Amino acid sequence: MRFLARRLGFIALSAAAFLAVWKVIVLIGGYPEYILPAPEVVAARAAEAIQNGTLQPHLVATLEESVIGFAVGALVAVVVGILLAKSLTAERVLSPYLVAAQAIPSLPWRPSSTSGSAAG
Repeated sequence: MRFLARRLGFIALSAAAFLAVWKVIVLIGGYPEYILPAPEVVAARAAEAIQNGTLQPHLVATLEESVIGFAVGALVAVVVGILLAKSLTAERVLSPYLVAAQAIPSLPWRPSSTSGSAAG
């Protein structure tokens, strides 16, 4: 119980520090509201979106896309894994590409993997 209380306290303190730094950056930076809104503006707009029902359809769409993307990725990974385990030819053909993909950091190629999505 003591561990949980300390952990929750640390989380609350971290959130408060994040919000404080965010607010200070807004006050000192002088950024326009459309670039960096204050935390209270974001909270007010979030509450409004929840109340008027704007948030729910977007949240559902995001969750659906995430679950479908995970399922497709997992299915492809399982099929390729089985193929690599069962076929020496597939292993010889695909192995160099898989090793190269593991050697390249994911940050450079990740944007190209989402180029077909609405966000990309």
